[in-house]
Amino acid sequence: MKKRLTILFGAVALLCSMAMASAILPADVNGDGKVSNDDAALIYAYICGTANDSITADDVDVNGDGKVNTADVVEVYQNSIPYLTFNADKEQTMTVTLKGSYILDESLQYSVKGGPWTQLTASKPIIFGGENGTLRLRGKSETGLAATISKYALISFSNKSVSVACSGDIRTLVDYTEYASTNTDKALFCYMFSGCTNLTSAPQLPSKSLADRCYYGMFYSCTGLTAAPSLPATSVKSSCYYSMFYGCTSLATAPTLPADTLADLCYYNMFYGCTGLSSAPALPATSLTKSCYTNMFYGCTNLAAAPQLPAKTLEANCYEKMFYGCTSLTTAPTLPADSLAEKCYYYMFRDCTNLTAAPSLPAATLAKSCYEYMFYGCTGLASVPSFSATTLAERCCFGMFYGCTSLTATPVLSSTTLAKSCFNSMFRGCTSLNTVTMLATDISASSCLTNWLDRVSATGTFIKSADIEESAFTRDKNGIPQGWTITNR
Repeated sequence: MKKRLTILFGAVALLCSMAMASAILPADVNGDGKVSNDDAALIYAYICGTANDSITADDVDVNGDGKVNTADVVEVYQNSIPYLTFNADKEQTMTVTLKGSYILDESLQYSVKGGPWTQLTASKPIIFGGENGTLRLRGKSETGLAATISKYALISFSNKSVSVACSGDIRTLVDYTEYASTNTDKALFCYMFSGCTNLTSAPQLPSKSLADRCYYGMFYSCTGLTAAPSLPATSVKSSCYYSMFYGCTSLATAPTLPADTLADLCYYNMFYGCTGLSSAPALPATSLTKSCYTNMFYGCTNLAAAPQLPAKTLEANCYEKMFYGCTSLTTAPTLPADSLAEKCYYYMFRDCTNLTAAPSLPAATLAKSCYEYMFYGCTGLASVPSFSATTLAERCCFGMFYGCTSLTATPVLSSTTLAKSCFNSMFRGCTSLNTVTMLATDISASSCLTNWLDRVSATGTFIKSADIEESAFTRDKNGIPQGWTITNR
């Protein structure tokens, strides 16, 4: 008998060792705050008659059926699974609302205070928290809690004054019995906690196999969320983190983002408006995708340092508005790419008012709108980058330094032939600008110099190529300002 029990216990122990500890539940037999092998061992000791005399049948009858046997050990295993768990210090109510005709998977269940598992029903309030105990969710829904970004299940908590902490592994909604190995490449959790302003912690998101849009808007405007879960995937999918933490104003630290294989829009809006975020994670990818970092840190006014950006292969809009409005940013990252794409740096540092120096820009051949409005409104920018471009493109530098009121001199603009609207509004509103070096000999392209020196210093020096006549320029904001001295180089 003992041998059989030992073998059976070993199998269950192995299962238990694969599971994570959960919150205190009836299966926590020894009262140490977790459900583990130790609890199963106590049950077996009781069955074998070797338990401490203080252990009673009531202590080890985990399933409450009036008997102590291996069924109680199975219950321990079941309770060791890291179900999605919600805790609240006071009474709280959770409701699942369906958006866009979404239908809940019938496998989804809930349990309160370790009680029986009951099918989860949309629009049905579930009371938990305080004396009511912990709320747990589980399921076997391979698509998670959404079908698309417009058809999904939204979790909400009615009492906004009572904080809710969420823990557990999100994969237990996909397959709670095999959560550690379940396939998650179809699982979506779009907008799952959107607007939960009293959510203070997030569940674990350990999946390395992601679906397109899997965490789209998942914590949108969760203003009470202070920490982000780990995101270990090294290869991400299209829009997978799109607006994931949008408006999470209490988020102080971003998760590590180890992905080196990106997809279109993967980090789009990810930390938009996270005004409490003070540091950014490393971004190791060397090849970018369309709009992959667009708006990623938009409005992160407390962000003081930018991550290194080692990518040398860019795609359209990849860095668009990435640090727009990051008013605490003082230093821009190095930008080593020498092959550009349309709008790759579009508005990248707009209104970064404390940025004092711009990075070198090594690309010799530019792309359409690649630097358009790149440093717009950077009023603290006092020094210009080295500018290697010799072949321009339409709107490539449109409004690039618009409103940089501390800028006194331009980089050497060495391209001999201008392109359509290439320098349009480039230095517009640079009220301290008094030195311009522009060596083009062909300025015939449409709108290439329109407003480019509008509202600069009333007096200054314009350095031009000796191979172009002074008369080729108008003496106004669209050429060389009145009151400026012209010299040849």
